[in-house]
Amino acid sequence: MKIKSNLSVNFFTIYGDARGIARSKRRIIKTKSKLYLNYYLELIISFIALVVIGYYFFYSKNQVISLFAFIFLVILATIYIFRIFSVVATYEYRYRNNFISSITVGERGIIDESFYEIKMLFKWNKIKGVIVGKHSVVILTDTPVYFYFNRRDSHKIIKAIERYHKNIMILK
Repeated sequence: MKIKSNLSVNFFTIYGDARGIARSKRRIIKTKSKLYLNYYLELIISFIALVVIGYYFFYSKNQVISLFAFIFLVILATIYIFRIFSVVATYEYRYRNNFISSITVGERGIIDESFYEIKMLFKWNKIKGVIVGKHSVVILTDTPVYFYFNRRDSHKIIKAIERYHKNIMILK
């Protein structure tokens, strides 16, 4: 069964929700709880905390500590620029592909063809769960790959997965 999802409406909201779920996948799978932070909220909280700590050390009376604090803040700024760049790169990739996510759910597992027409098969033993978040539906694997869709398509996704494999954890 082929499932397509249009991500053109509220892409950043869907992506932030899905990325937050994917970053919390170990805890979600272990506790079977949907508690997670939106990716953007996580970025903002960690950035504020690190800036406050860096600011404290930057204005320390010890010049060596101030130098390390300056280096720390430069590294921190670089990391956050790359994180923002990754979100923009994801948006750009989705924009070029008309914001369509597409998977095929079958007896062998889930096949993804949305990346330059390369077929990737994820067998059922690789799929760890389906999480229905506030704005997205995320299929988690035991690899760094995860699939995310608009929440409007949750019924199609859950129905297709339950049809072929009933032992997948589904959190609604």
